[in-house]
Formats: sequence, structure tokens, C-alpha cells
Amino acid sequence: MPIRHEMIYFKWFILIIVVERITEIIVASKIFAPLREAISKRAFLGPSRTPSFVPDILRNFGQAIISFISKVISCGYCTSVWIGLLISPFADKIFENAIADWLIVAIFLHGMSNLYHVFYQLLQNGRVWTFDIMLKKAEEPEEL
Repeated sequence: MPIRHEMIYFKWFILIIVVERITEIIVASKIFAPLREAISKRAFLGPSRTPSFVPDILRNFGQAIISFISKVISCGYCTSVWIGLLISPFADKIFENAIADWLIVAIFLHGMSNLYHVFYQLLQNGRVWTFDIMLKKAEEPEEL
């Protein structure tokens, strides 16, 4: 039985939200802050902290990897690219594995609830209408 196009689009929508949420958790969450700080310090300290029995070529290679990871996890755009690259091989397997589906749905619901909270706060503060006005102004052609 062929998969309907709507289902494919829905899967892509879910994966986009999941990549965004994983990126946000890695780049900005408090729970990952100690890990980000440790990697950043390690990247800043350089290879001198590596044990002396490690050959120089491995020491420098390891330092390059730590420095790269430090740069990636400090940039949301960079992290989302790498998360997307890691998740993309499994994109066609979504909703075929119970454990993976549980994790994907949990992350998706987290993202959607955050979106709901932001929208609700904007609505409470009357800022949805302000945003609407900003959009209208942005669509208006500039006067010369």
C-alpha cells in the first residue's frame, strides 16, 4: 500500500520540530550547560592537558575534534545541521520502531508545547496583534 503524501509531509514536519528541539536542548538548556562549559574549557586549554604518553599527532587530532565540537555546540545553526545529518538516515523509519517513536513523539510534544506557551503568552499580553501589525508593515513597499 503506497504511503499518502500527507503522511510524508507530516513525518517531515515532526522531524523538523525534533531537530529544532534537540538543537535547543544541546545549545541552550541548563541541563547541558556543564557539558558545554567543560568542552569549551577543554578546547580553550589546548592539548597540553593530554597525558604525555599520547603521541603528538593524536593529541593534536583530539584537540581539533574538541575545538570543532565546542564551536558546533555554541552555534544553533551549526548544531541543527549536524543533528539533521545524524537523524536523516533514519527519516524513512519514523513510526516503525516503538522505542524510537516514543522518543520522537516526546521531543515533538515538548516542541509543540513550547510553541503553545509562547503563543499563549503573546495572546495574553496583546502582542499577537502587535506582531500582526509588524507583518503588515513589513509587507508594505518602502517609500523612496
